[in-house]
Amino acid sequence: MTIHYDQERRVFHLQSANSSYVMQIVGDGYLAHLYWGRKIKTYRESNPLSFIDRAFAPNPDPADRTFSLDTIPQEYPAYGNGDFGTPAYQVGQENGSNITDFRYRSHTIYAGKPKLEGLPATYTEDDAEADTLELVLEDNMTGLTATLIYTVFNNICALTRSVRFDNTGSQSLKLLRTLSASVDFRDDEYDMLTFYGSHTNERNIARRPLVPGIQAAESRRGASSPQQNPFLALLRKDTNED
Repeated sequence: MTIHYDQERRVFHLQSANSSYVMQIVGDGYLAHLYWGRKIKTYRESNPLSFIDRAFAPNPDPADRTFSLDTIPQEYPAYGNGDFGTPAYQVGQENGSNITDFRYRSHTIYAGKPKLEGLPATYTEDDAEADTLELVLEDNMTGLTATLIYTVFNNICALTRSVRFDNTGSQSLKLLRTLSASVDFRDDEYDMLTFYGSHTNERNIARRPLVPGIQAAESRRGASSPQQNPFLALLRKDTNED
């Protein structure tokens, strides 16, 4: 099994052929991102989360000024609930509120990869090729659940992610924004690589340093295009073709 759960530390460790991906349940059920990089045997908290008294920071527990949703690298950040970054999802409620508060409810680890009904997706021909983690987060006010689905392929360095929302409450809800994945990095020492071009002049390379603010790559044609390939890579400063 390539997915491990440390019940005492509440840590999930996903291991592909050459990489590791680590998450932890922190505070009162929030899911934090800890590590994504070269494969490690065990996560030993060499780069632990920092909990210090922060001024003007959103604190879900008024008695604990060290726990802030704005500074924790959340695994699937919400809209309008203490994280001032770009949210992974946004839900409209009947009363006009867009605020939700997802907390950890349960998880399941199993062999294989589930199909995404009605959507194109990677797949396995045998359950032994991959392992899957399903993490269920729940908003108690609305009854809405989000199931974060991670699949690790055993023999290659690949991790896939998707999310499924289920409305188990009594009111009608509208999904205003839904991303398959969100990743909070612990530093910003990266260059951003994108592809641009035109007809018969496709995929020219643009490489520039990350700067504060929003940087994006997208095609607005409903599909990829020669003008803009909806792809980006983050590179360390000394990264080259080798």
